Amino acid sequence: FFKNAVPELADYLKNLPVNRIKIAKELIDNIENDIYSNSIVQMVIAVAKRNNIKVIAEGVETIQQWECLKMLGCDEIQGYLFSKPVSADDIEQNWLIEYENWNQILFASERL
Repeated sequence: FFKNAVPELADYLKNLPVNRIKIAKELIDNIENDIYSNSIVQMVIAVAKRNNIKVIAEGVETIQQWECLKMLGCDEIQGYLFSKPVSADDIEQNWLIEYENWNQILFASERL
């Protein structure tokens, strides 16, 4: 399957007018424990990078998932790890205030 999937996916993406690909939550749910999910996500990220396409992981809920995605080279994440869906006003009033705290927690290991 993977032998043919990578070139086919690369050719398919090359012809689409996209600059981002979103990876579904179902693949993220067990990414740190399920070799099948991990392999698919790794393949999608590699093909996207080769085509200068950013990758967003949807449904990230744990630091372990985030660490795994970071190691695989995922560009952006969405999910309850950071916040439940909120309005634009709520982001301005509350979430941006907490940003620095999250930044310190999540990137602490990179500063060591």
